[in-house]
Amino acid sequence: MVRNMKKLACGILAVIMLSTLCMVPAGAADTASTGSESVRIEFYKPADWADSVKIHLWNAGSADTQWPGTDMTKLDNGNYLFVTTVTGSCDFVINDENGKQTSDLHAEGRVKVKDDTVISCNRTEGIRINFKKPAGWSDDIKYYYYYKNGDKKVSFTDWPGEPMTKYVDDSYYTSIYGIDNACVIFTDGTNQFPAAFQDGIAVNSGQELIFQDGKYTVNDHNWIQTDQPTNYCIQGETYTCKFTMDEGSHFDLYFRDRATGEFIRPIDEKIFDKDNRKVTNEYSFNFSEPGEKTLDVLYYYHSGYGYSGITLKVRVLDPRYAKANTSVLYSDKYDLTLGEDYVLTAAYISELTYNFYNDAGEQLTPKNMSYIYEDGSSWPAYVQYHFSAGQLGQYQKVHLYAYNWRNPIPQDTGTFVTLNVWANA
Repeated sequence: MVRNMKKLACGILAVIMLSTLCMVPAGAADTASTGSESVRIEFYKPADWADSVKIHLWNAGSADTQWPGTDMTKLDNGNYLFVTTVTGSCDFVINDENGKQTSDLHAEGRVKVKDDTVISCNRTEGIRINFKKPAGWSDDIKYYYYYKNGDKKVSFTDWPGEPMTKYVDDSYYTSIYGIDNACVIFTDGTNQFPAAFQDGIAVNSGQELIFQDGKYTVNDHNWIQTDQPTNYCIQGETYTCKFTMDEGSHFDLYFRDRATGEFIRPIDEKIFDKDNRKVTNEYSFNFSEPGEKTLDVLYYYHSGYGYSGITLKVRVLDPRYAKANTSVLYSDKYDLTLGEDYVLTAAYISELTYNFYNDAGEQLTPKNMSYIYEDGSSWPAYVQYHFSAGQLGQYQKVHLYAYNWRNPIPQDTGTFVTLNVWANA
């Protein structure tokens, strides 16, 4: 019986290979485009304003409003948002219909409005910060930053600022998103750089601030790029990634396991390409244990490490799990009536658990399961799942997903069966 079922499976098997601040927070209503031909205004409402926040526009073409204007959308973070695709710039006033309002302001593209100041956030590259702790400083490293427009300063953090992330030795990093430029101050609560009553270090979006040995440099941080590699590999097989750097950067790259803090050495490193004053290096790894790997890409400069802003996330698959996409799947029936029972049979693989999903991504729950043994073996050859047809329709696909304890997230094996479910006669 089992051997006949195997022959049948060969005929009916179908296999498909497995193939920040300036951003609107999740949950915010935004049906408009965020392209270059739009205005996006995010407003930090003062505590003494009413919640009935409106925006009045002029010099905005057909987006012009009549006083007191149109409602702004309240975001999850407590700020208010207005977006229009009609124009790329406008003049505006924000008010609360209760006597509070801003000055006459002007917006070009994406902006934030705080403390009656328009802050540009049209650049999206972010500001990267690497900090090497000086001798005598504590480990409680924080960064404080503000936006400066002439003599006016607009802070986005309360003093002494936000904690930085320690990643190796006495090195710390963070990133700032959502504004085109910032002034940065470092402190541990006692020590401070720059000193009190001095301006913070000016740095623009798309640049990197490096501080070490009591000195700092500000550089463009587009010196390193990476091809997006595949996000998985098979345990014991080679995983390869490429990084392109400016020829004159003179940085060595290091790969650090975020979970353990250990450095992961490539098994091979070679120059893949050299063109237009850029060098592309290829790095190869061999991971001995299955599971999720998160590698921070660091570089070494003088006497400290810097975080490149690039993180590799690799799923290392157990070979048995990886081969699940060749699993046999078939049904004892392909034409059913609504409510009729049917059985799906899959090849048994040790430590592997199967889930089933329809085309809508909804998981199907079996009534029960059983095993098929053959040739006196103590290990099952097949596992069977018993279902009832619960939805009318032709050409319904039931997809086979698989996982095990090493890789607990179910993945599509690429295998499915197609069922037709008819109304009862």
